[in-house]
Amino acid sequence: ENHLSNLTWGKSCSPLLVRDLVVVTGGNQREKSLLAYEAATDKPVWQAGRDCASYCSPMLASVAGQEQILMVNGHSVTAHDTKSGEILWEYPWPDEFAKATQPLVIDTNRVFIAAGYGVGCVMLKVDRSAAGTWSATLLWKNRDMKPKFSNLLRRGQYVYGLDEGVLACMNLEQGKRVWKEGRYGHGQILLVDDLILVLAESGDFALVEVSPEKVRELGRFPALRGKTWNNVALVNDLLLVRNDQEAACYRL
Repeated sequence: ENHLSNLTWGKSCSPLLVRDLVVVTGGNQREKSLLAYEAATDKPVWQAGRDCASYCSPMLASVAGQEQILMVNGHSVTAHDTKSGEILWEYPWPDEFAKATQPLVIDTNRVFIAAGYGVGCVMLKVDRSAAGTWSATLLWKNRDMKPKFSNLLRRGQYVYGLDEGVLACMNLEQGKRVWKEGRYGHGQILLVDDLILVLAESGDFALVEVSPEKVRELGRFPALRGKTWNNVALVNDLLLVRNDQEAACYRL
């Protein structure tokens, strides 16, 4: 209904519910990157943005003291007012490769973004002046963390992720990688207390100790057969996993 063509690899965003609105991403044109509808009636409320969509999802966050919708787009990162969709701040992130990793809000005004395909990672500082003007300043960037389509985990001043399929740890204060070890492919990871749950691309499931010192895999078993790109879920002691061929539930 918005006359927007699909993305190359198809839509993959999750809708975001913000009070009485449901917010979704746009299409493959540099317009209408975010669209909001009344959740109860499907009536359009606002359309915002001037970039094509990425494979990320809109995310509600508090940055620099204000609630906003963070969005990693095809060629930029934007923050939007929840009621009007107005762009509060914008950081150009030009690259034709797909972006699929959700941003991490590090503290009150720092936002960490990363992408695969050799793009790398960026730390932004977001500020709001006394006059109400927003700004996003680059603190540092490098290629020490390049997640293709898995999300990142943060514990303290360290971030963990699958850097082109290899588990890696990065010091956020220094902007440097601490270690990189353990080939899990383009799978998915989940932080639970002091453990990283890894669902490898091979379908194997592994438990890895969270440590900035070294990689320590505590155990592993074959959970699924074949290529597995889907996120893992944990409900109490039940582990739920799936790929495009099968689903399974294990009691840990």
